[in-house]
Amino acid sequence: MTNSHAQEKAEWLDELKAKKQIHQNEVQLLQTQMESERERAKRNEAEMQRVDDEMRRLQSSGDKEEELKVMKISYDKLINAKDKEIEEVEERLRERMASDARNGDTQQILQKKEVEWERKMQAVVSQHQKELTVLHQTQQKLLDMKDKELEDFSYRLRTVTSAQQKDLEKLHQAHRAKIAEMEETNRSLGDKHNGVAMELRWANQENNDNEVIKKLTSFKYLLLWVANT
Repeated sequence: MTNSHAQEKAEWLDELKAKKQIHQNEVQLLQTQMESERERAKRNEAEMQRVDDEMRRLQSSGDKEEELKVMKISYDKLINAKDKEIEEVEERLRERMASDARNGDTQQILQKKEVEWERKMQAVVSQHQKELTVLHQTQQKLLDMKDKELEDFSYRLRTVTSAQQKDLEKLHQAHRAKIAEMEETNRSLGDKHNGVAMELRWANQENNDNEVIKKLTSFKYLLLWVANT
């Protein structure tokens, strides 16, 4: 083997070793990227779970229902206050009539008081009915508004959470595809790495074979020299 051939072979071996090192670096970088993608996929799964939990929490929230309960309690208190007011007027009229009767008022006075009492009672009842009507209308409007707010809130909640879930699912699928692509690239680099290693083994074997041939040739020349002397 000439010096030129040996130098060329040494350069080739160095090139193979350099390629092997490059492939090892690429494999290490790919493994690091794959681990990063897996961590990102885990974070996305955690975010999806958080959105699901938040959606369930919002759907089970009783804030709106509690507000309606408070409104109903206030409405009932107003009704009870008006009923009590009527009872107090009735009680005062009965006491006045009883007082007039005890003082010896005539039947005409009693009838006049009764007419007056009926008139006052009708006025109180009429006013009470008007107030109840206004309260009922106001209450109904508030209930309708709250129902509409609940419907709008529920719709927005479903729309937002659905969109978030779709976006997260798309991102999660993209990460899974990226990981699969990296795993395939890793396998390809592994195959290349194995090929380079095999070429190195062949080159080393060829180098060893050439050394043996060189030694045998030298020994053959030695035998010929001994035979001719």
